[in-house]
Amino acid sequence: MMTELEDEDDWALEDDAVDEDADSVPAIAESSLDRLACALGGKTVLPLVMAKVQTMLVDPEWSKRYAGLMAVSAVGEGCSKAMEPLLPQIIDPILGFLKDPVSTCFLLSLCSRNLSCVVLD
Repeated sequence: MMTELEDEDDWALEDDAVDEDADSVPAIAESSLDRLACALGGKTVLPLVMAKVQTMLVDPEWSKRYAGLMAVSAVGEGCSKAMEPLLPQIIDPILGFLKDPVSTCFLLSLCSRNLSCVVLD
């Protein structure tokens, strides 16, 4: 669901976030992951998410890499305690995306906002 994105050539030129994106399938999927992680906790959700995300993060298709990053970010709040011992395994591969021009902006903003409780503690 989170990979159902439109490839827009002028995405970097837009200044304002488009409100219609809030009702998009990827946005609803991200919100659902966040709610599941908060409701069920990291012991239940994190192993399932990480098993899928690991393959997505190395996929040649940008939308799958983006969705993988979004998934890690979305479960950050609800899985923070379970993520703490796994931080090197989670953060090190993600830092490789700083070389990926499509993912870098999203990575920095999302992880700083959603994973700050894990990284800063």
